[in-house]
Amino acid sequence: MHQLRQQEQGKGFSIVAEEIKKLAEESKGSTANISKLTSDIEHDTSQIVNMTDFMNDKLIEQSNVVATSLGSFKKIISAVELIIPEINEVTASVSDLDEEKSNIISKVSNTSSLAEEISASSEEMVASSEELSHSTTEVSKAASVLNNATEEMISSVNRFKLKES
Repeated sequence: MHQLRQQEQGKGFSIVAEEIKKLAEESKGSTANISKLTSDIEHDTSQIVNMTDFMNDKLIEQSNVVATSLGSFKKIISAVELIIPEINEVTASVSDLDEEKSNIISKVSNTSSLAEEISASSEEMVASSEELSHSTTEVSKAASVLNNATEEMISSVNRFKLKES
């Protein structure tokens, strides 16, 4: 019986040893899996660190670009603030020029009206001069006729005086 017990205990140990062996093999496989997972995680972590460093460099570059752009925009704003009073001055000058242009147009219009009036007056004066010239010619003809008549009368009076003497 003792032998049977020892055999049964031996079988039990054998079963336990077999189970321990299986567990050891599973542990060995799990350890290999864990080792591979750890290696993969280390590789992925290394890539993440590299990518993070790369992104950090890009963020620094972008930050510098944004700072440069911000400086440029500030310069543009300052330039615009300096230009605005000049634009207002130019606008006022253009307004003044427009007013002067209107005044000149009004004066040119008035001058044109005066020129038309002077032209009309000149035409009237020319007509009056022509009429006066015509009248003078008529008066001259009449004076000539009168002169001839006077000479004839004087001649007739002189004949009459001669006959009486």
